[in-house]
Amino acid sequence: MKVLVFTAPSKSTQKLWYENTMAAQSFDWLKFCQRHRIPYVTQGPNTKRGNLGIKCPFCGDADSSEHMGLSLTSAKWGCWRNAQHRSSDPTRLVQQLLGCSRAQAESLVERQVSTVPDEFDARLAALRDGPVVEQEASLHPLEIVMFNEARNNWGQAPSALYLTYLEARGFKCPEALAKRKNLYYARTGLYQQRIIFPIEMDRTLVGWTARAIRNDVELRYKTSPFLPDAAMYNEAVAKEKLSQGNAEILFFVEGPFDALKLEVLFPEFAVVGLLGAATSPRKTLRAVSLAKCARFVICLWDPDAANIGQRFAQYLQEVGGINAVCLTRLPGGVKDPGDLDVTHKSQFRALVKKVLPT
Repeated sequence: MKVLVFTAPSKSTQKLWYENTMAAQSFDWLKFCQRHRIPYVTQGPNTKRGNLGIKCPFCGDADSSEHMGLSLTSAKWGCWRNAQHRSSDPTRLVQQLLGCSRAQAESLVERQVSTVPDEFDARLAALRDGPVVEQEASLHPLEIVMFNEARNNWGQAPSALYLTYLEARGFKCPEALAKRKNLYYARTGLYQQRIIFPIEMDRTLVGWTARAIRNDVELRYKTSPFLPDAAMYNEAVAKEKLSQGNAEILFFVEGPFDALKLEVLFPEFAVVGLLGAATSPRKTLRAVSLAKCARFVICLWDPDAANIGQRFAQYLQEVGGINAVCLTRLPGGVKDPGDLDVTHKSQFRALVKKVLPT
């Protein structure tokens, strides 16, 4: 059993944290969409107050806007275009969105409902009054079956398409990188035509996130259904760098490609991908623990979520007394950390130097 020590944040920080974590409810649609990288809107002509809006997966291409509403206060969902596309049971919609079996969807829903407390205060109390038992660090039996579809025989003919994608993303030696980072790819099944990033906790595989290599796919990322909510990408590598004195600066970024690109271009940094802009309470505490190993922490979110990165940095400062800042600018013309390349190295280092405390 592992014990996490929690320092209670101020009321103002609790509020900031709450605004950027999932709303308390029976089934948390916001948490679900963020975890599985499902695009959503919070306002618009078809999105009423108290709802998220997504494209209806049942209507398909016929839904040119976000006509499917997901309640932020209950498990209800419904499409404005078709009355048959609505229910208070999340299982059917989860199955359609993820393309998984009914049994897999039921297991996912049951797990999320059973682990989400009713109120944010209850979450804080549970963590503060501890001890906190870590979630089981192992693959769910259903995930073991799903992971068997993945391959890592890089350099052989079937991997050519995926290596070409990595090279197009700016990685000069994609085969060597894929082998070093233990990446996988899937040609068939639920994760077909995706590059798979294994996620570990304490050196044990607990799940993965899979990035589509095609630009016409609506869901860029699909995450394994039972990934622990405290899991982060590249955590063990970053922790080792910091503990061995090979890095002083820790970067928190959103996605695995962001983390991979920074690690390749700037080996002097330790980098962790949080698998989304918002973090759960457990993941936040785990991030705080890691951040205390670094001299400086830089939060680098995508530009459209920079305000969340700023609040996360503020939380690290208030709770852990950590030297944390948010980098809100990228070199000219770059919109995403994952799009950085060798031509941006000097500019990026200058931006980093500018935001660090003197």
